[in-house]
Amino acid sequence: MRLLSPLTLATLALPFLGPLPALAEPDQVLDLPAGQVAIRPNPALDPELIAVANGKEIGLASAYPPEVITKHGDSVLLQVYSGGTACPTQYVWMTLDAKGLRATPAFGTCAEGVELHDTDGFPAAVMPGIGAVLGTFRYDFDGTQVVETPVKVESTGKAAKPSDWEGASAYDVLSDPAMQAEFGKIMSEAQIGELRQAVALTSPQDELRRNGEWIIGGGCRPELCDVESGQIAISVADWHVLGVFRDVKGPHYYGAEASEVFADGAESEVDLQGYWAVVAINGKQVWEMVDDERNGPSVEFDENGKASGQSFCNRWTGKAETSRNSISISGIAMTRMACPHQAAEAELMGVLEHLHSWAATDDGLELRTEDGHTILMVRPG
Repeated sequence: MRLLSPLTLATLALPFLGPLPALAEPDQVLDLPAGQVAIRPNPALDPELIAVANGKEIGLASAYPPEVITKHGDSVLLQVYSGGTACPTQYVWMTLDAKGLRATPAFGTCAEGVELHDTDGFPAAVMPGIGAVLGTFRYDFDGTQVVETPVKVESTGKAAKPSDWEGASAYDVLSDPAMQAEFGKIMSEAQIGELRQAVALTSPQDELRRNGEWIIGGGCRPELCDVESGQIAISVADWHVLGVFRDVKGPHYYGAEASEVFADGAESEVDLQGYWAVVAINGKQVWEMVDDERNGPSVEFDENGKASGQSFCNRWTGKAETSRNSISISGIAMTRMACPHQAAEAELMGVLEHLHSWAATDDGLELRTEDGHTILMVRPG
């Protein structure tokens, strides 16, 4: 158990300003039983924000306006943001009562997801560890201080056999104590945490699926999908596991068969250059979206990084940037001819404008956005 000492915040006496007026943007106003708290940018910039109430102010280390998670009595639980990626978010209890305005030190595991559990007093905040920190942690506030307690998490019992994990995310697998024990046979705890963080963002296409004798799935790191990603594999025959963590230095394999099963080399050998016919957009076949397939949509990449193609009724061009399995197309320009398939054309272009990755399929190539939209393409003929 770790005790987070209460923060002794230096308060600055200000001239009496009378009742707090309605504040215009960018001020954020929190209504509490004892009055209003105004959160505004700090002219001194360190910390980034200040909270002001009844002529007193305290600092609030958050790069952006905090989010209200819940209120309880004279206190409010706020989610604050660092503005960075190492520890993007933490939490603060802020209180305004007869004793004045005060706040706890920021607490949490840096995870963005928090669950609130009812207690006899303030709700407890429960969240998973991230990165090299495995496990789940509970944070109890008594009105003065926050106490952190590790939570013993039992295995979900989800998987009686490996195939039971089909449809789950790699992050869920790496968060399960029983599966952590399996991965602990080939990886250190820090490496498991690193891989779990690298697969925290999962699209439907990344969920675990059967591929021969393996159940394979993956994902990428939120906000850093073009930098860190990973995959895991579970043997259908005997539960043994494999992993790969990818960053700017290349793939890091865990398990003797990992490089063969994940086939990074084969995947990176796919030649994107040339003409591709679009056959499906967001899982819908092109022929289902229009009443004919003449002048169907297409994508073409040339050796100079130019991307172009047909969007049902119009031509488009842009600049493609690729790195390993990431892809983006910027500066898209398109002709503006009237089109009877305007909705289908808008859906196609919406995906192309937000691409972040690609993957080889059995008979072609799939382009993906970060939020799971896809374009399936094949070579003609």
